[in-house]
Amino acid sequence: MTVTPKDRYFYLWSWSDLLLGIYCLMAYLLVDSFASNFWMSLSANYVQDIFCLGIIFFSLTIVNIWVAWSAWRAGDDDRLFGGTWLAVMRSEYLTRQRFWDIIHYYLLFKVVLIVYGLIKQSIPLIHGQLFDDILLKQDIFFHLGRNPMLDMVHIFSGWADGYIDLAYVGWYPVLGSMMIVLLMQRDRRVMEWGIFSLLFLWMAGGLLALAVPSLGPVYVRSEWFAGLSVPHARMIQAQLWQHYQEIIAGAEATKFHNYEGIAAFPSLHVAIVALYSFVLWRINRISAWLMIAYTVVVQIGSVFLGWHYAIDGYIGIALAFVIAKTSERLFGVRQ
Repeated sequence: MTVTPKDRYFYLWSWSDLLLGIYCLMAYLLVDSFASNFWMSLSANYVQDIFCLGIIFFSLTIVNIWVAWSAWRAGDDDRLFGGTWLAVMRSEYLTRQRFWDIIHYYLLFKVVLIVYGLIKQSIPLIHGQLFDDILLKQDIFFHLGRNPMLDMVHIFSGWADGYIDLAYVGWYPVLGSMMIVLLMQRDRRVMEWGIFSLLFLWMAGGLLALAVPSLGPVYVRSEWFAGLSVPHARMIQAQLWQHYQEIIAGAEATKFHNYEGIAAFPSLHVAIVALYSFVLWRINRISAWLMIAYTVVVQIGSVFLGWHYAIDGYIGIALAFVIAKTSERLFGVRQ
């Protein structure tokens, strides 16, 4: 439960823990009923853990450098990494509470991703109907008869393939770095509001993916994207498709793959960076505008690379906004 700092000194848990407990129970009931063998094939994946820990270490290093530079620029220290820097780091960042928050929320985040992957990979066994044709028709309708996938390929192919491919992959370090930005906030209400909204968004996205199963344009209209030179996207798409085919071919012999699954609707890639834009708007407006620009890039990339229909991103942005605004009251965050 979230309380003000004067009510207690050390925060052991938050509303995110309760939300995660409900989500895990729902996922267990769903997955255990239709794909119980997935539970038996859960395994640790230390490659992702090492990658995430690397992002955490890099982000904390940036925090150190920023605090040192700020103290030196303000004239509080006559050199970088002076006495003021050390005092600020010890009192604000290198505290028991900060270390507990990093461990606590990293574990929550990891569980959310695992459960989200379980839901996504169980979709073909729980809900076999696909809504790709409907989503494509809605896309064309909202774009006044134009096909946004073909338009994006026509506009950007041949000169921006590699840039968009790399920018889309860059979503992963942005995701981890922003978690550290939230965990380093001095206003605990903003921190907990941002992380709660992020976890809630991921959970809601998983349930929507189950309600409206879809593969995405690259899997149902692969010829539209055949001429693109996007090695990172191609590699990941091929791997996901292989595992998806294994699930359909024989569920009993299928193993769970950490953090995987195919689900176009809604686009959580777009939704999450949009949520970060909303949260950053309360922290730093320049950073918020940069994140808004990156949200536009991710939206374009998700359509150009064939991961999503354009409407998947629009719904994702709307979902992020609704979750961010409705959870403000819970944490007492105000404009």
